[in-house]
Amino acid sequence: MKKLNAPLIIGGIIVIMILVIMLYPQLFTDKNPYDVQRMQFSYEDGEHVVERAPYPPSAAYPMGSDDLGRDIWAYIVYGTGLTIVMGVLVALGRFIIAVPLGLLAGFGHRAARFFIKALGILFSAVPAVLISMIVLSQEPFMALDRAASVTAFVLVLALVGWPKLSSLITERVEEINAQPYIRGEVAIGKSRLKIALENVFPHLVPELIVLYFMEVARVLVMIMTLGIFNVFIGNLRYLGDADWGRLTFVNVSFEPEWASMLSTSRGMLGVAPWAVLFPALAFFISVLGFNLAGEGLRGVMQKKDSRIVPTMRKFVTLDFAGVWKGYTKASKIRVVVIAVLVLAAVLIPHFSTQAAYRLAPGAHHQPPEERVIVGTEPAQNTADYIVSQMERLGIKPVAEDYCIPYNIPAANVPAEYTFEIPGQAPPVWNEDYTFIAAGSFTRAGRVVDATRDDLFNISDYSKYEDAFVLIDPSYYEDEAVDYIIRDIRTHTGIKGVLCIARLGEEMSSIFAQVDEEIFILRVTRTLGETLAQPGSEITVSAVMTPQQPVGRNILGVYGKLPEESEEIVMIGMNYNHVQPQGRQVLQFNLDLMEKLVASQAAGETTMFLFVDGTQDERYHGMYAFSDGFPVESVRIKAYIDLTGLQTPRFDELMFSVLHAPTTRQYAWGFGHYMTEQLGWRGIEYQDFETEEIGGDFYYTNYPAHNVMYWDRGIAAVIIRANETGEGQHGVYEIGRMLIETFDKNNY
Repeated sequence: MKKLNAPLIIGGIIVIMILVIMLYPQLFTDKNPYDVQRMQFSYEDGEHVVERAPYPPSAAYPMGSDDLGRDIWAYIVYGTGLTIVMGVLVALGRFIIAVPLGLLAGFGHRAARFFIKALGILFSAVPAVLISMIVLSQEPFMALDRAASVTAFVLVLALVGWPKLSSLITERVEEINAQPYIRGEVAIGKSRLKIALENVFPHLVPELIVLYFMEVARVLVMIMTLGIFNVFIGNLRYLGDADWGRLTFVNVSFEPEWASMLSTSRGMLGVAPWAVLFPALAFFISVLGFNLAGEGLRGVMQKKDSRIVPTMRKFVTLDFAGVWKGYTKASKIRVVVIAVLVLAAVLIPHFSTQAAYRLAPGAHHQPPEERVIVGTEPAQNTADYIVSQMERLGIKPVAEDYCIPYNIPAANVPAEYTFEIPGQAPPVWNEDYTFIAAGSFTRAGRVVDATRDDLFNISDYSKYEDAFVLIDPSYYEDEAVDYIIRDIRTHTGIKGVLCIARLGEEMSSIFAQVDEEIFILRVTRTLGETLAQPGSEITVSAVMTPQQPVGRNILGVYGKLPEESEEIVMIGMNYNHVQPQGRQVLQFNLDLMEKLVASQAAGETTMFLFVDGTQDERYHGMYAFSDGFPVESVRIKAYIDLTGLQTPRFDELMFSVLHAPTTRQYAWGFGHYMTEQLGWRGIEYQDFETEEIGGDFYYTNYPAHNVMYWDRGIAAVIIRANETGEGQHGVYEIGRMLIETFDKNNY
């Protein structure tokens, strides 16, 4: 009876399980490894009970929690990827250095021999783990982000660990070179390089494969040892206490990684032994798995009938057809079956996971209006439609009603409009001109250039009579411009006022102040230069729709009621649009809401906020919503602001996590992972223009994006689409990234 290779079977199962956990952690836990919950509140026998972390193992925490209230099982599951990948990369780095030098030394190269021997003596006198600890605990390596920290660890651990490996390779190469068949190759005149590639290396490969598995295990032990001494990935080392002039630092990592768990929990062995036991157990099982897999492979490769060496020789000579022919029919079947099983284990969860992230336009979401502007009847109709969709999905109102009304200034909205200049192409509304104040009428007349007049000391008003007056507000404050217009209107009858736009002033506006006598327009500097020509005449007409003095924000919650939940994610979206393509964005917002509800990806409690008046800061609903905020701010762990997504296609995003600092762990992590996702998908983004005030940042061009953080202290991630460009990307890409970020709970 054929003897089973128990080490290979057990080690293989452990390594494969580690691989699956690395690739699909969400299959093993739905907890967020980054959630901090230092205190829990409950009611028992009518009494209010407060419990402080660390929490012991329970149904809610299978392996307990650490002192920050982070779930240890989730931390171990998500930490598998970072810890094992680092071990694999360090081992690979050591092999990249050790193998070439070992081959050179094995063939008698003196410099390579001296280099390996000298560093071997050095690292025997001063242990490699001690050197690593000293180097990686230096200030430049502290508080690095994840990518930079992993790079530093890989480089340092690879550089201090390769000499021992290189010595083993040198000894093995010398043993191979002493074999009779090598002397025969030398006798027939083969070069050293050819002997190394065609004879020595194929015989060395089985040893290298076994050594690699053993080396990964050895690196994991080293990583664990460093963790015990407070050296781990992403060590933030923040100031814990400064009493009596003594600085005490606390070592904390926001990254799920096993060594950091050992480091931050080692002082809790007597209070919460589970916080130390389970990370240590994870290291033990992984080291055991790689060691057993290596021993099992050694048994397979050292068998007398092993074909590893002939196969590797064919690989080196690029005889791939010969490799396949060299296997028996039974071996070929085994190879195919194993390959199919491995691909299935890797790809099936991948495609099922990707299916969960898929987001596409829903056929049943057909917003009723083509043009939705705050304070108009279409806005009311659209609000009613959004409410009906929330009711259909089981989203409950937070207050008495879904709609939260707020007052807005009276205004007119242009429904029809013309601007004509005899003999020239008509200017385009919201590109060449926009209405500041208007009513429903037509005015035609000459244009008087007053850009060079002293408008505070007008001696002759008659030249403005029955004309459009062109002024340049660049020289005046807004209050001064209002005074000048009132003064001219008081002394003479005019058809209107044309204000040349200041540098950087927004030309797009869909609201106009109510004025039933004259037009007041803003025009571009280019159009202003045209109108300043002597003899210029224009005709302006408009049909205005009166705006109702009421805006409507819409708020609903899915999951627990706000007063029952300590961890709420709020997502803000707009439902206003002027162009037909804006209707597609509203459809996307509704599809995203439905997908998040169906998958519960955002968490157990999600609030959906549809904001009115997003086209103009004067009517923006965020200000009124903040003033009457219906939930305790401390319950909101993150606000994801999508109100700036107002075009379905874009080339570039504006993206900011400045309002999600590291102290707001969930929001910071969410923004950090979104940043990585944007990079992976090749979506370019730029920062907002900001002004630093007291250590915090204020978005100068888009004040409404500041409201949640500055007024309510809620951490916010801002995503806004730039409308310029060819439209290489779509909002549904953003939706898939949001769902994946929520669902994976990486941060």
